[in-house]
Amino acid sequence: MKLKFYVIFTLFIFEVPSYSQITPEIYSWKINTTAKGYAGILTNVQQVQYSANNVYISATMYSGYDIGPWVGNPNIPANQNFVFKITRKPVKITAHS
Repeated sequence: MKLKFYVIFTLFIFEVPSYSQITPEIYSWKINTTAKGYAGILTNVQQVQYSANNVYISATMYSGYDIGPWVGNPNIPANQNFVFKITRKPVKITAHS
């Protein structure tokens, strides 16, 4: 058990994004840790993490405005638990493949 914990703990330490200069792709998000919508689901973005090369956005994909459910609509809003990885160093494509 101790070995398993050590391996998981070691992997966690090396997988946590390192922190670098804070730029607009990091601080320009509407972070929400309290406002809830339908079924008590948090809305908008919950967390932004980053490394020197990427930004990681954790979001429920649940909007901050009324989205139902409405009478006659069988769809029910649900938490999607998305994590988006966005590069901080995009490269322009110069030729078609």
